[in-house]
Amino acid sequence: MHQAEIAASINFICILSSSTDYLDRLYSLNALGKLIGRNVVICKEVNTDLEKALPEIQFVTPPKYLKGFSFFRWAASQAFKISSSSNAESWNIMEIAGGASLLILRYVYFSKVASSVLFVMPSRTLFLERGWRRDVHSAKIDWRQEFALYKRWLSWSVRERVYANTVNFVFANSQLNLDELQRQCRGRKTGVIPNCVRPPVPMGKPRLFRPDMQWKFLVVSELEPHKGIGCSLEVLRQLRNQGVKYVCNFVGRVSKTNEKWLARTKQKYIDLDGMVSWHGKVSRSSLDEHYRSADILLLTSFYEGSPRVVYEASSHGCVVVASRLSGTQLIDPDDKFLRFFPAGDANAAVSAVLSVMNEGLQSRSEEAMQAMQERFTPEARAARIVSVLSI
Repeated sequence: MHQAEIAASINFICILSSSTDYLDRLYSLNALGKLIGRNVVICKEVNTDLEKALPEIQFVTPPKYLKGFSFFRWAASQAFKISSSSNAESWNIMEIAGGASLLILRYVYFSKVASSVLFVMPSRTLFLERGWRRDVHSAKIDWRQEFALYKRWLSWSVRERVYANTVNFVFANSQLNLDELQRQCRGRKTGVIPNCVRPPVPMGKPRLFRPDMQWKFLVVSELEPHKGIGCSLEVLRQLRNQGVKYVCNFVGRVSKTNEKWLARTKQKYIDLDGMVSWHGKVSRSSLDEHYRSADILLLTSFYEGSPRVVYEASSHGCVVVASRLSGTQLIDPDDKFLRFFPAGDANAAVSAVLSVMNEGLQSRSEEAMQAMQERFTPEARAARIVSVLSI
């Protein structure tokens, strides 16, 4: 049977709680719909404009907005109803960043679908094992924050392992994620499916080098201890001390749990006021403007899956200097356009930034945009999903 015939025999249901938090994945599912049989997305709500933009997806939403477990229970009933209406063994049901619906499908409905697929991002366990303790440049966390973080992330870690042992197929966005889970759920089929990015409008432009330029740095991240915020600030301080002229914008939300910790971290680097600006969570259009105006994106995380910020910045032509992690190396295994440094090593990060500055930005910028347009489109991700499901 040819690949096209195999794809046409696949029916697919994806369960995700939010249609707005996973836009790039929705666009890849829309591309998937052009390759396979039926293509259904079950989510809490979807607006009319998004439905029109994604005609290859059949959206299923509840008659009223459902929260928490109520949604996942309802989603499981809908997935069972849809898959049972035709040959159940032709259906593949995937849940993103959850697993409760798949658990219900197996133990309540005894579903006989071809594959139940969990798309995992087990940052929680990695965070607990080696997260904030490695960022020596951030403020120390107090016991209240530590307790709240352990409580929050341990709960997710346990649930992920339960869900992973419920399904017969596990997708992840980096090999490290799979390696982490395979210690707990041996025998499952697995596949690595990187993230994707839509081409920006307007298209990005290569960054050009000017000897007298004031550099524009950008940090896009949730402002949490394991994201290396203190390390980013230390890099910026060392660059200033070496005479580099720059401004840097930090974009990303901070949870109430981390507000005091972030304030203490900022206070450690109060001497950077005027050079560093904090914007919090911004709209999609504002974020795109930050990407367009930045020269270098600085990513100092201790853990990432396959970070969307790298795809987005690269597609805009922004050069990325990032921690060498499984999820970032997956994007550029040959170091052609990303510049890596060991996570947490501020001195190495400074050297990486200076190296990028000295060599000029244009080559890496052009290579990054080309890679995004050729290898990490929604269509490329859809083809990977079909390839993995066809094994």
